[in-house]
Amino acid sequence: MVAMSFCGRQAQAEASRQHVPLDEYAANLKAIVAAAKAAGAGGARVLLITPPPCDDAAWHACCVASYGVPK
Repeated sequence: MVAMSFCGRQAQAEASRQHVPLDEYAANLKAIVAAAKAAGAGGARVLLITPPPCDDAAWHACCVASYGVPK
């Protein structure tokens, strides 16, 4: 069993330097999972752990309230 936890940085707005286009992200994720499955005897089960959905309006309000700047 291989557990992989992902952060939300790849989901940044397109203007962000951390943004990854969806098709590139999907290809990268498939390659990562394939490499994990191929490791060892080749029968690894892979569990992907992703961040919960984000409420953009609430996150923006929190950033403004906490730091005085938009996200």
